[in-house]
Amino acid sequence: MPASLLHYYTSRTVGSLLINALGVPTNISPERLQDDFDSIGDSIRDYIMSNARVKWKTNPPQTKKQGPRELTRVEATGLAISYEWSSVPENSAFERSMAGIYFPNYGDFIAPCYRRIAHESILIQARDVTKRKIDASYEDLPMEIARFRAVTASIVIGLVNCLAPDTFEDVQYGTFLQLVNEDWIELMCHDIDHAVCGYTPVSSAVLYLAAIHAGCHPGAQDSKGRTGDVVGFRNGVFSILPTLLHKVEPTEASLGFTCSNRFFATLTLLEDGAVVDVEHSFVFPDNSDTFDSSQAEQGSLVSLQELWTGQPHQSPPDRPLYLSLERPPFGVWPQISFAGRIDGVVVARVSIMDILYTLVRSSQSHRVCNHADAQIKVKNVKASRWTLKSKRYKPTGSVDLPAYVSVKDDNCWALILAGESRHLNGVVVDHCAACALELLRVQQSIRVDANNEIGVLIGYK
Repeated sequence: MPASLLHYYTSRTVGSLLINALGVPTNISPERLQDDFDSIGDSIRDYIMSNARVKWKTNPPQTKKQGPRELTRVEATGLAISYEWSSVPENSAFERSMAGIYFPNYGDFIAPCYRRIAHESILIQARDVTKRKIDASYEDLPMEIARFRAVTASIVIGLVNCLAPDTFEDVQYGTFLQLVNEDWIELMCHDIDHAVCGYTPVSSAVLYLAAIHAGCHPGAQDSKGRTGDVVGFRNGVFSILPTLLHKVEPTEASLGFTCSNRFFATLTLLEDGAVVDVEHSFVFPDNSDTFDSSQAEQGSLVSLQELWTGQPHQSPPDRPLYLSLERPPFGVWPQISFAGRIDGVVVARVSIMDILYTLVRSSQSHRVCNHADAQIKVKNVKASRWTLKSKRYKPTGSVDLPAYVSVKDDNCWALILAGESRHLNGVVVDHCAACALELLRVQQSIRVDANNEIGVLIGYK
């Protein structure tokens, strides 16, 4: 087996990275491989991403095998990332044949990335299993196989970077990529091929990024005994974290991943470098409160009410809340969570995945609407009333008369509420309460669990 070497590189030195990863003398120049990588980046941008969208999804449909040929759809409850394809990009038979070797499921979509090496001499060598599996530690590596491996590795890097597209050009990377044999690309291609044709759990997406950015071994992605979702990875200065931890705002812009080479305070890790989310804790609806409707239209008195029924009353939260990234004070695992403090006392602790789940659900709301004069009725709840009376039981509403917690322009409050209301059908209102209410009703119509009648609107904008 070849030695595991951690290679450091940037987007402009991928050619040298690939030469070093081959580990044997070759007539291929680093400039040629860098040009290959840049061309593949253009192909991904021009041919693939124009025909596909990388989207965060809730409740991805999965299949369960009931018999030798029978697949039945079942509903999951997690958060995943999907590549949504609109059409197959134009490609040639040579390109499809090459792509099908390592990407049998979606080779037709990835085929344009092989355009620069779509020649018969390389295809013949790549189709020969014996040649393709040569270990250069013991045998001479044909130049055609070396080029084929290097191009395939470039495709893997390019496809994985679609998960964090805004940071690749700006940071440095570390990877255990090795091309002396086909082990690394075979394992990564298998995972990526399944990822681009279906749903990828967030934890898997993090580890794909870690394999090309933070020196995570692809074969060591599943740690036994780990509890909680993997939401990030760090190895020295190299880290992959949810964009939410960088932006700290309850909007669609916080969905995604950010690769960085910076110090990040209060970030706890497992021994293998994984950043693990705290296991979510459930909060429950409490409908025992009486909502006053008699004073809802008496302007000055509204601000004195904790609970009242009427039009959404948009205002800043009535108490300041301090948000921090903390390790929970219970359990033995170094997990992370967002803690909300009022007067120094922890009043709420939420998981990163629960916040992201609510943000994904909220992002499905319309961005353009004609609800300027829409009149909707809600149960107005002051932020302090939501948080301080009970950590477990919350004053919720229904999809017809939802609770509305106003935290205008307050990122910290909105994120805490987003985490707490994941299982209460929470939706962040970032432009129109009527649109959020419509989304709440659509969600209710497709859910079948016991909480499908509950509704909470988070009045952020």
